[in-house]
Amino acid sequence: MEIVTLEDSKDYLILDILEIEKINYVYLASVTEKENKQVCIRKIEENEEYLVGLDTEEEYKRALNAYITKYRNIVSAA
Repeated sequence: MEIVTLEDSKDYLILDILEIEKINYVYLASVTEKENKQVCIRKIEENEEYLVGLDTEEEYKRALNAYITKYRNIVSAA
């Protein structure tokens, strides 16, 4: 279990990392918010070692859809 601190100074648990079109997207869930779990998506820029925000709403939707597709069977079984 790996935890990172983002620009909002909150700690996030790395849920998964998916590669989409040669870009690694990191899916995170807040560990400090007990009632309102905050989930966010960041990406690892090519040749960089830090997380950055997504550029467009389209990129966000593409990354979110990839995550939902991967875990669709797990979510629907719950």
